[in-house]
Amino acid sequence: MTEIKIMTVTACIRKEKTKAKILLSGRLLEEAGFPAETLVTVSYENDSLMLRAHGIGMEIYRQIIGEVRKKKQKMIQVTQNQKGCAHLELKENWLGDYGFSIGDVIVASVQKHSIGIKRLTHAGLEPQGNQLMQNRILTIQALKTRAGRAYPHIYLKGLWLADIGFPIGGYVEVTYGKGTVVFQGYQEEKCYFSNHGKPRQIAIHSCKQTPGFGLKGHWLEQEGFHVGDKLLVQYEHGLIHVHRLEL
Repeated sequence: MTEIKIMTVTACIRKEKTKAKILLSGRLLEEAGFPAETLVTVSYENDSLMLRAHGIGMEIYRQIIGEVRKKKQKMIQVTQNQKGCAHLELKENWLGDYGFSIGDVIVASVQKHSIGIKRLTHAGLEPQGNQLMQNRILTIQALKTRAGRAYPHIYLKGLWLADIGFPIGGYVEVTYGKGTVVFQGYQEEKCYFSNHGKPRQIAIHSCKQTPGFGLKGHWLEQEGFHVGDKLLVQYEHGLIHVHRLEL
């Protein structure tokens, strides 16, 4: 089973030089089979970094070093941080050569003994002003018709919505792009009409005193959203971008 994690490329300062850094640590590594001292190869495949765990010890090193050199891969080792947890840092100059820069939003697809890391390049994922938007992962759920046919349901719920300007009783203007939906919060209802079945305005309702709203229907499939798809929800005050992730 694949676990998805959204992160950002951070900065590492060494000898007065700033470098890009990708940090993985703790449960994420250990459950994927990357305990401390594991030798890890890093390759660049299909616009992604691919990390593979090979094992521990000099015998493993001798088994893989020839292939690493032949394929011009990188080899790093999982360390242990002060809390005793597995800790892996990618912070060399070659990160920049592969297109990873400080502030980039990246998605890590974690499986047993392998981790794929891909930089997200949607226009909507660029930093807003001097700050990065916050990120969440969402899975498109299924609702069913009376005939039992499933259709996609994108649903946002939580107290965090009220914190960013989407309170119960408010309204949301909806705009659409390729694989993207943008929600903008308003306090008063506006006179909007749906476009080919696609809502342009929805109300924020209360679910156990928690704000929530969403989109549902077969028309979402025509927009490229399907049951089970992973979505990146990126938000700041008054604005939410929802992007379909191509993993």
